[in-house]
Amino acid sequence: MPVTRIVRSRGALSFLLVAIACTANDRAPAGDTARTAASDSAEARRAIDSAEARMDSAVVRQDMAGLTEVLAEDYVSLEAPGQITRGRAAYRAGLDSMAKAGRWQALEYRADGFDVSGDLAVKYGRFSMTYVPTGKDAVSDSGNFIHVWRRQADGSWRLARDISNFVPRRRSPPATGANR
Repeated sequence: MPVTRIVRSRGALSFLLVAIACTANDRAPAGDTARTAASDSAEARRAIDSAEARMDSAVVRQDMAGLTEVLAEDYVSLEAPGQITRGRAAYRAGLDSMAKAGRWQALEYRADGFDVSGDLAVKYGRFSMTYVPTGKDAVSDSGNFIHVWRRQADGSWRLARDISNFVPRRRSPPATGANR
């Protein structure tokens, strides 16, 4: 950069440094920001864990209204292969059908990770469940999940997106290196 350009931009640089200095007091120190973020994350985790516990309990009680009350109106579920369920009402209709055809005996989620960024939180991990169709033997399933939660204007958290991948059932043992 030519020397004359440096001299001309010195005024702009001085202005920028003064502006930064004047606003520095308006910002929290880096340590305070980290503590606030950790506190927000812990608060979000408590609220979301509580909502999920209510959902799990509602499933086992066959309370589909209780289950869907924590879903966002624009909830999207990617559970069934190749199928997208859009909206709380559509998801509720599917749950009501399953509740009429049997009952859930058990449902357990195990989180492997939890991240919060602003008004969104993502929780992921593994799940297992047992469903008993009326007049038939219990069916157990398991898989992985990703739940995306969104903070509402009132501060509550609602489940906005759900991706659940069920582990495929095998009819025969998986191939090993010896029998491929």
